[in-house]
Amino acid sequence: MKRVVMSLLSIMGLLVCLKLIILTVSGIGCGFTGCDAVLSSSYASVFGVSLASLGFGYYAGVLFLLTQSRLELAYRLVSFALVTVVGLILIQAFVINAWCVYCLLSAGLTVGLWGILSGCEKGKGLKISKELGILLACVLILGLVVEFVVGHSLRTTTSVVSINGQGYSLDEVDARLGLSGAELEQQKNALRHKWLRSHLVDIDTQARGITKSQLYAELVSQYKADIMTGLKEYENTLFDTYDVKVNFPLPKTVSITDNRYGSIGDIEKKEFHLVEFIDLECGHCRKIHHDIKALKDAYPEKLSIEIRHFPLKSHKNAKQAAQLAWCLNNQNLGAAFIDAVFSAQDGLTSEKLIEIGMSLGADQTTLGACISDPSSFEAIKEDIRIAEEIGVSSTPAVFVNNRFIRSVDEIETMILNAR
Repeated sequence: MKRVVMSLLSIMGLLVCLKLIILTVSGIGCGFTGCDAVLSSSYASVFGVSLASLGFGYYAGVLFLLTQSRLELAYRLVSFALVTVVGLILIQAFVINAWCVYCLLSAGLTVGLWGILSGCEKGKGLKISKELGILLACVLILGLVVEFVVGHSLRTTTSVVSINGQGYSLDEVDARLGLSGAELEQQKNALRHKWLRSHLVDIDTQARGITKSQLYAELVSQYKADIMTGLKEYENTLFDTYDVKVNFPLPKTVSITDNRYGSIGDIEKKEFHLVEFIDLECGHCRKIHHDIKALKDAYPEKLSIEIRHFPLKSHKNAKQAAQLAWCLNNQNLGAAFIDAVFSAQDGLTSEKLIEIGMSLGADQTTLGACISDPSSFEAIKEDIRIAEEIGVSSTPAVFVNNRFIRSVDEIETMILNAR
């Protein structure tokens, strides 16, 4: 009976690790703020191999040993893993300051395995032997194989676009565009977004039973001479109409153009200039923003910060919050407003946002005039356009010197290495 329970625990561990591998390799994010923070940290991999892949090899090794009745060796392997797990938990608690629910679940499974096996192998303790060393090497090799296989298969199986439940993988989108590996990722993303908009127009015209000529005639009638603006606004409505979800990968290096309406943050660009695309209702954005501010305090002469807005459609107050932040920045209150909104993030409403702005000492007349000014809308639209141009589809998205950064630890490493 104990062996059956341990086998089930090992199988559960394999499934948890497989889920983590998919999240790590694809960069999709797991939906939990802490989980995303842990997976994007520099502690999530060893020698370029994700801990999730090594965990998969570990659980596979335990399962194999159980089938071979090698309980003593299984106990040694699990004991070694338990020591590692304790170290990782301490790192999450005191270094990353975030918790990954999948990592905690895996840790619980290891504790369960160790508890059962220690009852079977009393007093033997953790013995480092040649046999255990060979087993750990096999775990590493299996982890490498799993990560390579899963990483390759994700490009052909993971949906980066979903329209009415119909998924399109990254390879499928690229195949339709005829993209080659030699092209820059930023150019690829520009073409991917262009294809997506064109494809949505095809879907909508077919659903409405009209031709594109009829559609353009409608837009000309409605928007007169400003047909291009009309077409862009029409395409934007299709993202909501057809429940579009986009997860194109971010290129490692981009070219971020200036927002002609201005941005919030340092005007003078320091040696390390950070551009932070945020959604003011995004929990992970709050955590990253707080960590970045702490890093700026530690290296004020090295780091400059520029804040751009990328309000997500799923957050109903995010666009208004972004607009208010931009307007309040004209009164030198933009950064303070962002900090205050993040602090009160859980109870945000339209009225609460205005209240926060007023509490900072904003001039009500000036703020009202700015909110009514079309340029405040255009400033946010420009941030969104620039973000989409470089491939941003989720928040937070952080770039340092035009290079995409996955964690604050990576920024600090860049600064320290430059000394």
